[in-house]
This record gives sequence, C-alpha cells and structure tokens, in this order.
Amino acid sequence: MSLPFPHQGYSEDIVRRVRVLFNGEYIVDASVPKMVWEHPYYPQYYFHQKDVQMKYLVNGKADGTHDITVHDRTAPGGATTFPSGRFDGLVRITLSAADAWFEESERIYTHPKDPYKRIHILESDKHVRVEIDGVEVANTTRPKLLYETGLPVRTYIPHPDIRLELLRPSDLTTSCPYKVCLFQIPAFRGDG
Repeated sequence: MSLPFPHQGYSEDIVRRVRVLFNGEYIVDASVPKMVWEHPYYPQYYFHQKDVQMKYLVNGKADGTHDITVHDRTAPGGATTFPSGRFDGLVRITLSAADAWFEESERIYTHPKDPYKRIHILESDKHVRVEIDGVEVANTTRPKLLYETGLPVRTYIPHPDIRLELLRPSDLTTSCPYKVCLFQIPAFRGDG
C-alpha cells in the first residue's frame, strides 16, 4: 500500500508571501516559507528564523516552545523553534496563537490550503431531504455539492430550506480554508 501524497513529514518551500500578525505587529514576514505536512491531511507553515521577529519569542523551554510576547500581551507556547534535525533553524507559529495570518494580501482563517488538493463546488437540482427521528429538518432542490480531493461529497443546504427553529447552537467547531470564506454558516446541532 502506498502512502498518500503528501505524506506525513513531507515538506517543501513555497513561493508565497506569508505574514503573521500579533498584537499590532507583524511577527513574521516571509517570502519563501516552508509547508510542512505534520500529518497527511493538511500542511502548516514553518518559517526561517531570518523571517521571524525573534525578539518577540521569549521564555524558551527545553522542548523548543516559546511564548510570543508583543508589548503587553502574551500567547503562551505560541512558537516552537527547532535547534537541530530536519527543521533546524525553522520556527513554527501556532495558528491560533496569532491574531491574523495573510497569504500575500489575502487573510487566511485556518491552516493553509494544500496545493495538492482541489475543491469544486457545484450547484445542483438534486432533491435533498434531512429527517431526524421522523421530523423533517431540511428539504431542498438547490443544494451546493462540495467535491474535495480524497474526501466524500459534502452537501450544503441554503438557510431558507432548513427549519432553523429546530436547531440550537453547538460548541463543536471545524475549520477549512476553503469553506470559511464560501459559506460562513454557524454550527447548529439538531434537537432530535
């Protein structure tokens, strides 16, 4: 059985300006960051130390983690340095530790898009009906179908075709660099 590509541990340089903002300061400004697949599902950015404002990485620990401190605000354990091995001289900033990430001038809200995966979103006239415990929760003939490399087709239903009064907010979250900009749908959980 062959490994999926990109496999866990794969990395490559990407020609793309990436900036990381924390407490009003760009702590990273890189023109050739490294994409690292810590697992096969999606990549993370690692940065060369020359592209990182190292003065903001403080309280280094033996495991390579550092707090990010800018002015009066700190993100505990928000950065990791690699003093030896394959990623020697690189820095990993935890996505959630920063206030904002930018690829070129476009803001990203979650992990970087995997350049080896594609998505297609197609409008459809398929009839989709969702029923929970005998109660119809959604019914549409205008779903959007999301096709993404290596994943099952996902169906998105327009709000007017969902009985929103039967749903309640959920604390469960998920993230996707494609869907976050396309749908902006709040998470709901059925009462059934």
